[in-house]
Amino acid sequence: MELYETVSPEERRLRDKAAELHSPIGGTFELTPLCNMDCEMCYVRLTPKEMEKRGTLLSCDKWIDIARQGADEGLLFVLLTGGEPFLYPEFERLFSTLRSMGMIVSLNTNGTLIDEKRADFLAREGVRRVNITLYGKDNDTYASVCKNPKGFTQVTRGFKLLKERDIAFRITVSLTKKNMEDLPFIREVAERYEVPLQPAAYMFPSLRRQDNAKESRMDAKSAAKAVVESYRLKNPNVDLSTAARQTLYQIGLPSRIPEKGFSCTAGNSGFWINWKGDMSPCGMFEDPKISLTDHSFKEGWDFTISETMKMKQCDECKNCRFVNVCQVCPAACLAETGQTEKKPKYVCDMTREMVHIMSNLAGLDGNINAIPEIEEI
Repeated sequence: MELYETVSPEERRLRDKAAELHSPIGGTFELTPLCNMDCEMCYVRLTPKEMEKRGTLLSCDKWIDIARQGADEGLLFVLLTGGEPFLYPEFERLFSTLRSMGMIVSLNTNGTLIDEKRADFLAREGVRRVNITLYGKDNDTYASVCKNPKGFTQVTRGFKLLKERDIAFRITVSLTKKNMEDLPFIREVAERYEVPLQPAAYMFPSLRRQDNAKESRMDAKSAAKAVVESYRLKNPNVDLSTAARQTLYQIGLPSRIPEKGFSCTAGNSGFWINWKGDMSPCGMFEDPKISLTDHSFKEGWDFTISETMKMKQCDECKNCRFVNVCQVCPAACLAETGQTEKKPKYVCDMTREMVHIMSNLAGLDGNINAIPEIEEI
């Protein structure tokens, strides 16, 4: 089951070629840690006082300078995120400048601040796609999960405004103990607006905030069930037995994990720059990082590649028979255990339960020992 559709086939080919060349084709600009909501699983959000103690926002001119230097090195795709990016003081100027440079710009937002003016702006400037997280089925869920009792009303207004202007958007959902039962309703919303749905059942523990997402996330067994249920809701016309067998076939293939670095775009063809201007391979990492206020983009990218290739994988994970159907990566290992080379038990338990569920769907009665004998469909 390919659970997370992140790019088009054309973009995937560009990304893969960029990874071969170590060209930074795509990057995330984290404009601000400020947000008008306070989601308990968020790893970025700071209050204004907390932000003041840690640093200051990059100026719009500095972001533009970084983008121009990045373009010289191959940067094409930019994702603007936060916090809530609409709270960045010069959001429109930065967005317009990136588009005038030929950048393909996407946006992560909670959707609650999308009004007619902002929707008109996005339509006029040409956003590639808006990714909006829907946290539940009503304002009560938003009050509980996000501390925003009007959030559902606000975000559904945003959906309507984007749809009226033919702006491409996608609904994402971060599943926790408090909203896991809302997933079928969220699927209905996605169907109503005819947009893709991207659920996330695995919640990273926070490395950047003092509070801990472990308290709000589902137990590993429930998270595994949510992964499979998410796939079913996203693909109602797909035979789950066939899909499960295709997924389980991956268990018999060579490990997808490289000796060092990431198997995803992080540090290969992609990067993350936080609100203070620090570049890192992935937004889940505090280190390694390098300040782009003190170094050029090229120096930052060369450093990021070098440090990424020093990261050793967890040997136990790398040699595990289930690694090709697991969400394990150095970031997950670090978030769960404090070390990039140590097995994350929660992720391991989640994967084994997911394999058990899929083996039942595949007609193996939960017998994971029979999985290596499965043939490719």
